[in-house]
Amino acid sequence: MKAVGKSGPILDAIETTLGWDTVYEPSHHRVVSPVSRDWSVGWGGYVIFDWDTFFAATMASLGDRDLAYANAIETLHESTAEGFVPNYARHGGWKSF
Repeated sequence: MKAVGKSGPILDAIETTLGWDTVYEPSHHRVVSPVSRDWSVGWGGYVIFDWDTFFAATMASLGDRDLAYANAIETLHESTAEGFVPNYARHGGWKSF
């Protein structure tokens, strides 16, 4: 649905961008919006950057609460055993410590 009003074009741009970047990540059976769909290809299919993915969650909250929660929760699920939310996490269990 097309957003209307003064903020309409901005909301449309956010929805379009998040729609393009959002993927189903089968190894963890989840939906997440990695930093960039094109960029993630070189990282094994997805890469979650905590800062960027939390921003994606904030933007998604404007129109899709479920996607907003999914991005925030899946970023936190990448936390290390010590409770550190990694700078990045990618396919194959790679993450920063």
